[in-house]
Amino acid sequence: MTIPRPIDSMLKHIKATLDLFTCISGRVGKSDSTGGRCASQPSPRYIRKAVVHLPLIGLISGALAGLCFYYCAQYFSTFTASLLAIIVSILFTGAIHEKGLAHSCDDFANDEQNTPSARVRLGTHGTLGLLLVILLKASLIDDVFFLNGYLRDEMSVVVLIFMCTHSLSRLMAATLVYFTPEDKSSARNTPWSLSLIALSGLLALVPLGLLIELSHRPHYSLILLPMMTATWCIFEYTKNRRTQNKLHSLGVVQQVNELICLATFAIIL
Repeated sequence: MTIPRPIDSMLKHIKATLDLFTCISGRVGKSDSTGGRCASQPSPRYIRKAVVHLPLIGLISGALAGLCFYYCAQYFSTFTASLLAIIVSILFTGAIHEKGLAHSCDDFANDEQNTPSARVRLGTHGTLGLLLVILLKASLIDDVFFLNGYLRDEMSVVVLIFMCTHSLSRLMAATLVYFTPEDKSSARNTPWSLSLIALSGLLALVPLGLLIELSHRPHYSLILLPMMTATWCIFEYTKNRRTQNKLHSLGVVQQVNELICLATFAIIL
């Protein structure tokens, strides 16, 4: 049976997303001739194709992390449960966003010192940046649920908060790729249809909509404002850096927006 072309295209995009942004792909550890994750530097075209359904990865990652946090918080402190939830998320995604953030910290330090940044291993700035972000993330998750202890007993709310954080931060990362000038020039080769863009955005907004519906607090939608502002600032910084690694930029946007989302939840919940 022949698969309709729109569905076949969507399935290929989803497969590319799973290949590049998770550890569940069968190609991990194998040679990659298409520019996927196994390649030393995935091609811009492959990244553009894979990033369309990045919020879908956020929904899955957020659900897994939320369930882990909920059940672990029944037996351990919220901080310990936060660390375990982060570990689950890292195991699912293969730490690709954390790796991008760490390498960007090294790149920033090398730019300031006018030194080459050809090292594959993490430097001092990358290691410190990664550790500080993970600790800050765990601390913010702890703040969200420690300051609002009643939330820990509502599994649906816990999972939705994690899904919001993971999906919205990845939606912001996807917008960075779409609006980057280099990617616009190759739009003829790997176009994003309006339906794919709409589907990606709707997937990312579903958890936030459900959370607003359950809590009857529409002001939760304000969480998008600081995230969009941060994404714009990062875009302005990276748009003129032609050598900037796209996966590193994605990692920075995703991690920064995840922190902003958690901090905003800690304030407004």
